[in-house]
Amino acid sequence: MSGKQPIRLQTRPQTGRPWPMIVLGCLFGGVLTGAILLLVIPRQSPRVAAVVPAKSPAQAEAESSAMGDDGAEGMMAPSIRDADATAMASLSTQPPDPALNSLVTQESHNYGQSPAKVPSLTAVHVEQRAPRSPREVAGLIDAEINRKLEADKLTAAPLCNDAEFLRRASLDLIGMIPTASKVRTFLAATPPDKRAKLIDELLDDPRYGEHFANTWHDLLLKRDPDNNKVLQSHPVFLKWMAHQFNTNRPWTKTVQSMLTASGNEALVGETFFVRANTDNQQPSPQKIVGTAAALFLGNQLMCSECHIHPVNPEWSQQDFWGLAAFFAGTRAKYSGDAKQTVVRLARIADEAPAKRKGAGASKGGGIPIPDPRNDGKFIGVAQPRLLGTRESVRKADVTRETVAEWFTADENPYFPRATVNRLWATFFARGLINPLDDLRPDNSASHPEIVELLAAEAIACHYDLKHLIRCLCLTETYQRTSNTSDAKSPDESHFSHMALKVLPPRSLFLSLQSATGGKVSLPVDVSTGLSNRDDTGQGMAFFDPRDYDAPLGDYAYGVPQLLRLMNSTLPEACDQAAKELVKTGNREKVIDQMYLASLSRHPTADETQKINAFLAKPGEPVKGYSAVLWALLNSAEFYNNH
Repeated sequence: MSGKQPIRLQTRPQTGRPWPMIVLGCLFGGVLTGAILLLVIPRQSPRVAAVVPAKSPAQAEAESSAMGDDGAEGMMAPSIRDADATAMASLSTQPPDPALNSLVTQESHNYGQSPAKVPSLTAVHVEQRAPRSPREVAGLIDAEINRKLEADKLTAAPLCNDAEFLRRASLDLIGMIPTASKVRTFLAATPPDKRAKLIDELLDDPRYGEHFANTWHDLLLKRDPDNNKVLQSHPVFLKWMAHQFNTNRPWTKTVQSMLTASGNEALVGETFFVRANTDNQQPSPQKIVGTAAALFLGNQLMCSECHIHPVNPEWSQQDFWGLAAFFAGTRAKYSGDAKQTVVRLARIADEAPAKRKGAGASKGGGIPIPDPRNDGKFIGVAQPRLLGTRESVRKADVTRETVAEWFTADENPYFPRATVNRLWATFFARGLINPLDDLRPDNSASHPEIVELLAAEAIACHYDLKHLIRCLCLTETYQRTSNTSDAKSPDESHFSHMALKVLPPRSLFLSLQSATGGKVSLPVDVSTGLSNRDDTGQGMAFFDPRDYDAPLGDYAYGVPQLLRLMNSTLPEACDQAAKELVKTGNREKVIDQMYLASLSRHPTADETQKINAFLAKPGEPVKGYSAVLWALLNSAEFYNNH
């Protein structure tokens, strides 16, 4: 399965006529054809997957009994006969798709008697409960990488020089290039452990937390950009998330906080996770589970929302909706006038099953399973059940805290592997398992031994992310050059050399500002996260056309982005920076300073000679320096993290 949000059959709100068909009719058949389609095609009824038709008091009482108010003994899933009778009585007159009908029929047959399935992945084996030293782990990683390179008769690239390492580590850890003065200092330093000290220094920099907070904010935002760009709590979440990373809070605790967050979204940053997974301004249990499974478990459990998982047949609708049931009582309560145009702030809270009303309401803790063949109809009721478990869940334990602890448990076969795989991809441009959200037994890792090594280390160190990052950055694998001219294979799955990573928009703008001495104006969303995926073209969204969870090596910038930069403050910033540069000394010193500020290295002798020849031409020196700086800032070397 891909990392993109899959299409769910008839489960998303949709109203009105099929306008794409009408527009195509106008384009290919003329206005008259479009007008005819407009008249002939009726308005489609709203598609709301979890809206339960109104029930009489007798029906409500009968359903309450079927849901099992008596505790654990009543928590087994009922059969399809116990589903809402009113919803099942009125089926669509249009025959369903045969393939889909077969899947749903198979799913709903003896639904209540379907046994829980044990996940095919087993828990990570941890030999020692105490964490190893970062250098020891790095050595074990390198040994496995080198073993496979040797087995496949491939040659590893040499280690990168200090300038490459400084720039790479700075972009990876704090999201921007180093200053010219930092480059001078680091290149002049002689201690043999200066790279390890640099990693520690960058991890202690407040910009480390800000960078990783923005990375996770982007992941949550892009899963549902149309819904999430209007949220008002972006800065609150970014501040909270940066604090989690900078204080090195265990990743398990950070994830649990997001899954169980309650309170005012203007004050409680972790509520952004729930707010980013809503439908009709209310938390969506299916969206929450789909997002949490993809980001925290590394799997596409969401593909079993409508039918048995097409790749993992061990996952059924009951598995998906059994987890969703833990979030069925999560509500967003708003203050103020519901008719106001400004998006209102919400307070997230949980309602007891007995108080739930509306779509998905159930006094017994269950949640209706929509029938993908028929709008507003259901094939059964899923009771809360943790994926892969056979035990019934006591009604008192049907809480978000319970499912959050299961998500992050050491025994969960997915969480530790998904955590280290996503972290590895952050630094190496691709995961050990790809796609990052397709963790399953038959999707083999390129280096399964490293996955198990790092997953066990994550458990042993209690998900200390800074420790795990040190383990990765101290490897020779991370410190290899990206120059493949001396390597025999460009295959990045062997990690014989460092893969190129395109600078994301935030890193691009922060680096442009650094290279010009603060002369470039930053889009507002670089620091606040307020203007995301907007239509104005003024924010970072214009420079970020990549889809959700796209590989870091995908080149996203093209002619539109370069033209926008040409018409931004960048040309003027280059002029202003050039005026300051001419005061620093002779031409060679100015050239050296421009290279240090932009490319984080000294120029080669050939580069110095060519630029000297260019600057020797008649004309104003400041314009010449500005043109050189502009060229450096628009080079592939600047736009890539290598």
